[in-house]
Amino acid sequence: VFKKARMGTTVAMRAAAQEALRRDTLAELECEIDAAVTKALEAATEADQAAQAALDAKKEFKRADRRVDVLVFKKARMETTVAMRAIAAQERRDLKRRLQ
Repeated sequence: VFKKARMGTTVAMRAAAQEALRRDTLAELECEIDAAVTKALEAATEADQAAQAALDAKKEFKRADRRVDVLVFKKARMETTVAMRAIAAQERRDLKRRLQ
């Protein structure tokens, strides 16, 4: 009877030890899974921020491109105005010469 009880206790202890080991393994796996999910979320957040920065840079480039276009147009208009004034001044001088 004693041997049988001792054997039953040993079997119960082994089962308890295996259950505890299984629980520890599950807890470790859950921690590893949580860490992996956290890293994936951080990477996704960084990727989202990088994509947003790229969009912002593209928008800023378009704004700068428009500003350059406006400046080029203004310069061309100014040069045209200067040229037209020079032509008008030359025509006035020519007209004065002809009238004299």
